[in-house]
Amino acid sequence: MEQNETEIARFFDCCETSGRRKTNTRMSRKARRDLVAFLRETGLEGKTVLEVGCGPGDLTRELTRLGATRALGIDLAEKALDEARQRAAAENLNDRIEYRLGNGAKDALEHHDIVVLDKVICCYPDWRELVNNTSAAARQTYGFVIPRSQGLSAFVVRAFIAIERLVLKLKRCGFVPFVHDYSKIDSHLNQLDFRRTNVKMGLIWMTAIYTRG
Repeated sequence: MEQNETEIARFFDCCETSGRRKTNTRMSRKARRDLVAFLRETGLEGKTVLEVGCGPGDLTRELTRLGATRALGIDLAEKALDEARQRAAAENLNDRIEYRLGNGAKDALEHHDIVVLDKVICCYPDWRELVNNTSAAARQTYGFVIPRSQGLSAFVVRAFIAIERLVLKLKRCGFVPFVHDYSKIDSHLNQLDFRRTNVKMGLIWMTAIYTRG
């Protein structure tokens, strides 16, 4: 199923309401906490961070507050990036965080110690393209949150995604969410010389951390 960057950007800038974003945040808060906890175990102090699909920049700011020296957030949605810049300025973090418009699956990415994608891989039809490009930018650590694709919970997740796809289609929204097979992503990252160091399965979302080499 095809989906271009314009449709992704339009969804997050125009179709995703503030109410929907709050609901999504509540549903995925635990997975993000797990991601942050794993990164702190791996070591944040003095590291540089790249967040692909940063949205309004909540995770980028949190990792910076917790010790990352510098962070870069990239996203396809311009309005979300404007919000991210305003929030960073309000917290006096704009001298340590930069936000840019960009496509993490296609653009040349600068190398950072840590690369994270929080509920982003599920927005792309071709997960290999996105994982290849973003993992290549990770000097040490690569982490992400994706919908569960294994176990009994996966049936619930896939049903939920199917309903969401139908609703989006009825609304004539070009954005399409995906549930990619985690076992394939894991195997692919192993081939790219990454080794899984942490994984946590939630009811809907799962969190994984990989270390290079």
